Amino acid sequence: MLDKIQNWLENGQQIGKAIYELKDQQLYHTSVAIQKWQDLYKVSVTEIAEANMVAEQFDFDEVSTFRSFDEVVVFFAHNSPVALLELKPLKGQKLFNPAF
Repeated sequence: MLDKIQNWLENGQQIGKAIYELKDQQLYHTSVAIQKWQDLYKVSVTEIAEANMVAEQFDFDEVSTFRSFDEVVVFFAHNSPVALLELKPLKGQKLFNPAF
């Protein structure tokens, strides 16, 4: 399955997943996405309370850059709220812009 994920990325696709979860009696929106951009893998992780969405006050909003797919695998094993194998190609609107 990791081969399929790596192939999606090598073909320029953005893959990701968005989830809603209840934490501290508040609904949170969390999104995780990856895209290979200019020979680097960019991973975006955001988290925002639903109550803060209109004001766009993120609790967490970070883009990490990696030189190899192996580094991405290690990041997901230790730092991601969503498992790497749960990510799928995104159609239509993307979760982040890798140019920034």
